Amino acid sequence: MLGLRQAALSQHLMALREAGIVSDRRQGRYIHYRLRDPSLLALIRQAAEMQKVTLPELAPAPECCCPDCEKV
Repeated sequence: MLGLRQAALSQHLMALREAGIVSDRRQGRYIHYRLRDPSLLALIRQAAEMQKVTLPELAPAPECCCPDCEKV
C-alpha cells in the first residue's frame, strides 16, 4: 500500500517508536501501532496538504488479516 518493503517499513516504525511518536502493542504475531498523541494527525494532514500529497484513508487495508481487522 505504501510502496515500501516490509523491512524498511519496520525500521521506520521502530525509529518512530524510539522517538516516542508511536506506541506499539503486540498481539500474537502482529504488532499494532498508533500515534501516542492523536493531535499529531492534524499536523501530518497539514504537512501533506502543503506538499500536495493525498493521504490514504486511515482504515484497515482490505487484505489485512489481523484479528482486529477481521472484526471490521
